[in-house]
Amino acid sequence: LVSDFGIGPWRRKAEEFVALFSKEYSLSEQRIGAASTLDPVTGGYMGIGGVARLLKVNDGPFQVFSIGGDGSSTCIAAEAEEPTYKMLEALFASAATSLRTSRSGPGLTTEEQRLEAGAQKAGSDSTIDFTLLSGAEIQALVQAGSVSREDVERMDKKALRAGLQGFGAPTSGGESALRERLIANMEEVKFLEEL
Repeated sequence: LVSDFGIGPWRRKAEEFVALFSKEYSLSEQRIGAASTLDPVTGGYMGIGGVARLLKVNDGPFQVFSIGGDGSSTCIAAEAEEPTYKMLEALFASAATSLRTSRSGPGLTTEEQRLEAGAQKAGSDSTIDFTLLSGAEIQALVQAGSVSREDVERMDKKALRAGLQGFGAPTSGGESALRERLIANMEEVKFLEEL
């Protein structure tokens, strides 16, 4: 095989030149342990570990971020040298940084409860920008009853599909069909709650 840099003295010169450069920005992600393994009996997460993102900027340290099940992140360590898998495994062995506990906010036991609490808070706002919300957040808003008919009229196709997924309803069809289906599901749930 011939290197991208050529062969012989040309390769050596090219490799010496590239060695002069240093990484100014690096972001990598590693899955540590079996954090997302579901326990079939309890329905909870049984493994310790999680998802680690390593960030290196300029001459700063390697920052280790623990990524929660909802996509949130928390810096749990800063290391001068790039952490090995064993070092990351040791960091994630503690209950405070394991994905099992970072799936939920303070005082809440599940990610769904955390999303619902956020949805009720967001539902008190007069206008919701659905383009800034994740699918899980939209589902939580819809399930918490924090979405009005006017909100549904402003939703784009992605948001409508996320809302329908919250009801377990079909998500195929045009935008107007999705809108009608979401409104029908919302009205059905409100009708059942009133009984």
